[in-house]
Amino acid sequence: SVDATSMAGLMSIGQEIEDPNLVTAAVFYSITSTQQGLQGIELGNYLIKRVVRELQAEFPRVTQFSSLSPIPNFKNWLMEKIKIIEKVETDVGLPLEAWTPVLEYVESWKEIKRHLHNNTWHHDRNLVPIFEPALMSACAYYLFKEKRRGAALDNVANFHLRNGAVMWRLNWMADTSPRGMTNSCGLMVNYRYFLDEAENNSRNYLENRQINASDQIKKLINEKITSKM
Repeated sequence: SVDATSMAGLMSIGQEIEDPNLVTAAVFYSITSTQQGLQGIELGNYLIKRVVRELQAEFPRVTQFSSLSPIPNFKNWLMEKIKIIEKVETDVGLPLEAWTPVLEYVESWKEIKRHLHNNTWHHDRNLVPIFEPALMSACAYYLFKEKRRGAALDNVANFHLRNGAVMWRLNWMADTSPRGMTNSCGLMVNYRYFLDEAENNSRNYLENRQINASDQIKKLINEKITSKM
C-alpha cells in the first residue's frame, strides 16, 4: 500500500505494484497548469473532478482521495513570529506553551532561530522530539488560524479549501529534503476530499470562511472539537 504521510512513502522505488482491483485510495501530489496562457485562471476544481472521474473509471474501487501537500511559507512565517516575540515578549499567535520545553533546552529564542535557520535541530536526536510538538502546533495554527482577508494565508491550503477539501492530517518529517526543511521544517499536510461533502465544504469556506478540519488539526491548537470526522 502507498504511504501518504511522506514524500519517501510516495516515491519509494521498492514498493510492490498494487493489484488494480484492490486499489481503494488515490493521493494527489501536484496540480499544475502546463500552459502559460492559463496562469491565473481557476482550473483547480475542474482538474480535480476530471482526475477523480478518470481514476474511478480505471480503478472502480477507489473511494478515498487526498493530497500530500507542501507548506511553502511556514518557516518564513515562524521566523517572523519569533523575531516579534524577541522584541516585545508578548503573545503573537503562536501556541507558546508548546515552546517552553524547547526554550528550557536551548535557553533562548535566538538559539531557536539559529537551529531553525541552519536546520541543525534536525540532526540532533535530543532536539528532534523536543521540537516536534512545538513545530506541529505552530504549523497547525498557521494553516488553520492565519488568514488574509478571511481566507487561509497559506496559498496551498486556500486552493484545496476552496475546492472543498478537509484539512486532514499534519505529517511530521514528511519531506526532509533540503527544500522541505527550508520551506516547512519538513512538515507536509494531507487535504482529504469527501466527494459527497466537497461542494458544501467549498461553499462554507467561500461564503462563511469556515475551514473544515480534522480532530488532529484542532487538537494541535486546542481548538474546540464540535463533531467527529
